Amino acid sequence: LATTEVSDFTVCFTYCLCTLSKITSKAYDSLFSATALVGKSLGNIMEKILDISVDLDKWKESLPESFKPGKDILISFRGQKPSDNALIVQCIIDEARSQLLLLHFSYFFHVMIVNRMAFKVPWNAMMNKKQPTQDEEIQKSTNSYLRCLDAARQILRLTRYLSKGMTHMINVCLFYPISAFI
Repeated sequence: LATTEVSDFTVCFTYCLCTLSKITSKAYDSLFSATALVGKSLGNIMEKILDISVDLDKWKESLPESFKPGKDILISFRGQKPSDNALIVQCIIDEARSQLLLLHFSYFFHVMIVNRMAFKVPWNAMMNKKQPTQDEEIQKSTNSYLRCLDAARQILRLTRYLSKGMTHMINVCLFYPISAFI
């Protein structure tokens, strides 16, 4: 889709955002709602985190190559004629780049906040007497911590795509990079 029609890009972008929203809903219900973690052991919480992480990975792999987070954001559209107004074409490309950037920011933000839960949950669940699976849970927590850090780094790397013309994305310009630092 890096070189496709504008309408195809818009439909694909909308579909990608909607499917990511389903994963967001699942994450909210199982990790972030008021009663989601009440009475849950660290093992149960880690299972939920891993389940959502797998969903995020599957979502990323299902995207067209030019949409995948972590890839360079390159946009051009077929059907451009030399007689086309260059300014209008550039505005359309800039808007598409902004939307794709938003999709990448959203994905890495979701990876970051879901995996951050591995070290934000009450650790008193692990302070009970040693269980045989405790070492495995610590390893899973460590992996989640590393995924969270990598996602934060990716968010900071994505800021290189922000430009002066993206003033309509001021919330993205501030929210995602700042959340990567926190």
